[in-house]
Amino acid sequence: MCTTGETRYQRRGDTLYKVYPEPKTHQDAQRACAADGGHLVDVKTPALQRFLVEMVSDVNKYRDYWIGLQLEGKRNWKWTDGTDIRDCDYINWAPRHPHPKHPTDCAQLSSSHGFKWKDDGCEQKEYFICQKGPGDNNGCHRRRGNVTLLYFYIRYYNCHEFDTNV
Repeated sequence: MCTTGETRYQRRGDTLYKVYPEPKTHQDAQRACAADGGHLVDVKTPALQRFLVEMVSDVNKYRDYWIGLQLEGKRNWKWTDGTDIRDCDYINWAPRHPHPKHPTDCAQLSSSHGFKWKDDGCEQKEYFICQKGPGDNNGCHRRRGNVTLLYFYIRYYNCHEFDTNV
């Protein structure tokens, strides 16, 4: 099915999602989402991935779709909310992506890879998916510093408090 024109937001929990069948660069897609009160989608759980694949398949299953994942620096992929992908349990890169020798800065759901994630040049014009609301965050856990060092300080404090050795 090849659809063009207006699509509607679909609710999933406390969040709304919308597919835009208008090819735009990654930056222009992010601007369009922001103008509508949202941002490019953060795909942090397999359940959300499945939901989005159903949505895009109803619009055009042969297109790629920008998502809110971008390379920051040389190795750090981050979602639009600033969450580092390394802090997430769910990662869905297509084979050989991101390309180890020639990574590009933006990510998309790739139709040729079963809608797994693929890195591509941000200047490419693709359809895109916006989200309004908190999304699925239960798959990501921000790191809280050095747990080993924290454990040492707790033991050190307890030993001094009770006059024993570490």
